[in-house]
Amino acid sequence: MKIDFGGAPFYLERIELVQPEAIELADYVGRYYSDELEVEYTIGVENGELILSYPFNDHVKLVPRQTDTWGNQSRTRYSFIRDKNREVKSFNLSREGTISNIVFNKI
Repeated sequence: MKIDFGGAPFYLERIELVQPEAIELADYVGRYYSDELEVEYTIGVENGELILSYPFNDHVKLVPRQTDTWGNQSRTRYSFIRDKNREVKSFNLSREGTISNIVFNKI
C-alpha cells in the first residue's frame, strides 16, 4: 500500500502479529553483546513479560510484533535470529530509520 503524505510517499506492507500467549519467552533470555557498540544487553522475563536492560536503561518492556520481532514502544525494533536448530543466537537492533541492523550476539 502506498500513502501520499504531503508529497512524501509512505510504503506499507501487511504484517501478521503474533499471539503473545504462543511465544516461548525463555528462548530470548540471555546476555547479548554488540562489537560495534561495545555494549552488553541483558534480556530476562518478569511477570510473564520480556524485559531488556542495558547501561542507563533498566527494565525496558519488550512487546511482541511479528515472529521473532519485538518492539519497545519507542520506535525500536529487535529482530531475533535463530540457527538451524531454532535456537536464538543474536538479534539486530534498528531504530526509526536512523539505526539499522546493529548486531548483538548471544554470549
